Amino acid sequence: MDTVRWTRQAIIDAADLVGMPDAAAILDSLADLGLIAEVIPGTAQAREFAGFYRLQSLLIGLGNSPEDPVLDGIGLAGMPPVVKVRPRVFEIWEWAHLWPSVWSACEGLAWVAGEADGTHSDQADPVKVLDVMFEAMRTLISRNAAYLDVAPNSPGESRSAR
Repeated sequence: MDTVRWTRQAIIDAADLVGMPDAAAILDSLADLGLIAEVIPGTAQAREFAGFYRLQSLLIGLGNSPEDPVLDGIGLAGMPPVVKVRPRVFEIWEWAHLWPSVWSACEGLAWVAGEADGTHSDQADPVKVLDVMFEAMRTLISRNAAYLDVAPNSPGESRSAR
């Protein structure tokens, strides 16, 4: 995964590097339309956001390769992977869509990790799984391997009718 977090300032700085003016105003207008949201991991707002949305997988899992046995590919059959990800990100991509929201996926993945022998305690904590989930979503969404949808029966569902 990329090492720079997607913060508002990081996006504005990247836009400046490529000569894109008024990035802050563009971000504001996208936020006003509900097309982007600024979420700070580790906050109550992050937990609330995770309850409103669901991660939906796209493409198919291609697994790893002898040339790169550590990373798992996601893409289309017969084509090179669109993205190669660590096993934890692949696990999120593979399973998160089965739960009705990102938060319930974090709870479910944490429960599964807690049931497994020898797991790290951070993998069994849904709040810490959510931090990993945000980084995974960044990678998956930016490579068109997943998208966010409004969670069914969430308070955010009425916002999608605009």
